[in-house]
Amino acid sequence: MTRWMGGAALLGCAGLIIAVLLGEGGLSVAANIAQLVSIMPIGVALLLWLWQRPPAPTKVRLSDQIDVLSSAVTAQWKAENALRTQHGLIMPIHWRVTTRDEVQAHPATITKRPLFLLDAVADDLAGFVDDFRALSARRVVLLGDPGAGKTTAAVRILLALLAARTADEPVPVLVTAAGWDPNQDLRQWFITKLSSDYPALREAKALVEGGHVLPIFDGVDELPTAAQAAMITQVNRSFAAEPVILTCRTAEFTAAVHNARQVVDRAVVLEPEPLNGNEIADYLERCMPPRPHPGWAAVCRSLRSEESALRAATSTPLGLWLICEVYLLPRTEPDDTPLPFPDPMPLLRFDRGDDLIDALLHQFVPAVVASRPPSADANEPFRPRQRRDPERTERWLGYLATMMGTSRDLMWWRLTGGIPIQPARWPVWVLALIGGLAVAIPFGSQVWVTSPLFAVLFAALLGIVLTVLLGKTTLTALVDWQLESPASAEFRLRGRSEHVGRQVRAGVPVLVLSIVGIGAIGAVVASVSDDLSVPIFAGASALVLGLPLGLWAAGLITFTGYLAEPGGADSAGTPLQSWKAERALQDHLARKWRDDFSRQPESNR
Repeated sequence: MTRWMGGAALLGCAGLIIAVLLGEGGLSVAANIAQLVSIMPIGVALLLWLWQRPPAPTKVRLSDQIDVLSSAVTAQWKAENALRTQHGLIMPIHWRVTTRDEVQAHPATITKRPLFLLDAVADDLAGFVDDFRALSARRVVLLGDPGAGKTTAAVRILLALLAARTADEPVPVLVTAAGWDPNQDLRQWFITKLSSDYPALREAKALVEGGHVLPIFDGVDELPTAAQAAMITQVNRSFAAEPVILTCRTAEFTAAVHNARQVVDRAVVLEPEPLNGNEIADYLERCMPPRPHPGWAAVCRSLRSEESALRAATSTPLGLWLICEVYLLPRTEPDDTPLPFPDPMPLLRFDRGDDLIDALLHQFVPAVVASRPPSADANEPFRPRQRRDPERTERWLGYLATMMGTSRDLMWWRLTGGIPIQPARWPVWVLALIGGLAVAIPFGSQVWVTSPLFAVLFAALLGIVLTVLLGKTTLTALVDWQLESPASAEFRLRGRSEHVGRQVRAGVPVLVLSIVGIGAIGAVVASVSDDLSVPIFAGASALVLGLPLGLWAAGLITFTGYLAEPGGADSAGTPLQSWKAERALQDHLARKWRDDFSRQPESNR
């Protein structure tokens, strides 16, 4: 959009000077106009810098921002951790220091303690926090095969660090690495990601540069192969000797270290130990209802006594979690009639662990739908509000997965972008042309008697510039709204004087640009006419046309910016509230489109 505006402005400036050259006054008038036009961008740029330059962050402001970030991260990942926890129980996964020396820095650079003493047990991370603080640079890499629980471990580590955090320790923030472009500086990308994920922050850059944030880059393996190696290089360069945590699959990280020809400096690498049969059986028994199906006795006995496909499948958190979801959650019929728990004996009939996982995934969606009946309770935001059909639900989820591609970030506000809306272009350009001519013709008519050629060229060039600006701006807005991030409409004025002042400062340069620009156009017209005084006509143009247009544009920018600017953490809405508001808007637009479409004749559809 900025390129279009800049190009249109340059075209307009060049056109004005050419038009003056062709009119009366020749080179002398053209020189004066060129000087005027060249000074305008400098003045506007200076005003933008003075009005929009953010104040330098103070210790008090940074302290408030740290509290805001800590509260937001805690609320976000507490809810996520609750969804990842079954029956209130944590799987007993042990994370040990890797034995792969080729992927880890020299022990002497990591900690003064013996590395084999580091043990992050998933159900008790208090000891891990102490070990983490004892690391020289507090840098950790979590490795594991698919379904090993790397992300869940990262979430629980984040919450443990937040719970034990002191005032001088950074706030851990987890982001998915899949969105990083290796051509972009990792530190700058993280600052941008922090600002977009937590819009209540005003000093994201200052927080990162001041060492007040601990980045957790989750899913490095989801990057392209070349980008995985670049991630290691960028971590060592952009976050050298700073605390950082990474998660990645073992094979991909090993290849990335080989391709990058370097490890993550001063970082300890942890890997999970596979769950043994006794641990699996004990966990399943704790998750069982008071009166479990009789077949569970044989299943647990098999887990404790022999190697099997069942033990292989449940040796990772993913397989164990799937069994609990499919077999150990109470289900109901569509009429809320309780269903009996399924027979677990089919779990013993598989010869390969992968085949059992595939079967569990096939049963997963129907099991989740049956185990989560609708609820109208506002305290259960993740329960459905109506009964869903399993087949349709699975089809919808497949469509969403296709839309997401390789990303794990489901941006619900971009769901409407799945079927892009292509607005009709000709009505937009017709309206833009009418608006451009409505402004250009009055100016051109002022010098028609003195110089008809100048009047025609001037009106034509000014009309083209305004038409391009109006048309392109409108079309871009109609298409890009689908990709806009969610915003809140905050009408409360009390306690938001700082927000109002910030948005007013954003609108003032637009007001000044409108007054100066329209005044300059008036000066050009008056310089060619024999009957017009340059100062009087320029001033009149600025006041009569430039001032109203500027006030309208600046007021619109101030008002919409104020409404959309997020408040503090205390006024932030829940994701469900934001999703409901967005869905209501989309439903309204869909109904309006359907009504308009139904009114059209059959021949026009």
